[in-house]
Amino acid sequence: MALTDAGFDVTEAVDGQDGVNKIRSTPGFAAVVCDINMPIMNGIQLIETVRKEGHKMPIAVLSTEGNTELMMRGKKAGCQAWMIKPFKADILVAAVKKMASMSR
Repeated sequence: MALTDAGFDVTEAVDGQDGVNKIRSTPGFAAVVCDINMPIMNGIQLIETVRKEGHKMPIAVLSTEGNTELMMRGKKAGCQAWMIKPFKADILVAAVKKMASMSR
């Protein structure tokens, strides 16, 4: 809701695999925000998959997970930002605006 309220066109996915499918079928995503704990395919797997397929858009993780090792795995996979829940909407919006401007 925070991103929609800020004027972003948001596409939601029900799980990691659905997210990958939407990235594959909808060109032009300016940025991706995903969780780590998702059914079928977790966030690290989503990031690894879209990077292996050549997708370059910035990716941020928004999760309850703050484990340093997991965060390093995310960075190695291709994640540009990691935010821990609970989060402040204005910080999320600012981060996504910055990420979206990077992809242009």
